[in-house]
Amino acid sequence: MCENHFRKTEIRWETSAYDEKTGRHLSYRLKVPRLLPGVVPSQMPNCPDYSSGPNSSRRLSLNERLISKEQSNLSSALNQTRHDCGQQEQYDLCQTLEDVKHKVQIEKPWQVFESDTTNNFTISILQQSNNGGTFVEKCLTIDENLMLKCYMSCVEIPSMDKFQFPLKVNSLRTIETVRDVFTNIQTAP
Repeated sequence: MCENHFRKTEIRWETSAYDEKTGRHLSYRLKVPRLLPGVVPSQMPNCPDYSSGPNSSRRLSLNERLISKEQSNLSSALNQTRHDCGQQEQYDLCQTLEDVKHKVQIEKPWQVFESDTTNNFTISILQQSNNGGTFVEKCLTIDENLMLKCYMSCVEIPSMDKFQFPLKVNSLRTIETVRDVFTNIQTAP
């Protein structure tokens, strides 16, 4: 192979060095030209044009290929995460009371309380009294305007943690956070 098979920018014709004693930058023409690291023959004179062209370039080193693959995988993962987050945000959005009823996950000790007289969505924690009866220990209600209220032993709670009630809710995540905080509040014996 000769210099005709490489681009002019892929061949080193000079070498340079810095002389620390004199503080000068020295440059010398090489007797035999050298190829830059990683270049491959990309120019094929006397061959069809498609074999030599701008698409031919130097080979990537193993490290460069690994970095490129890692960047590609990272980009794919970020795009998938953005997509998944968008879908989760759309699912978390509650615009009607029906959305709330269908999306809120009810776990013990909470129970859904349905009433024929109100259109509210109510979940409660029931407790046994000393005389064998049952009473509502904690209650969380959401009305048709998506206003959330909390009650403890039938007394409305004006605030809890960082929340002020009634609280306008439009996110499943907000409802679940209030429920989880409320669950962990201890009632007086």
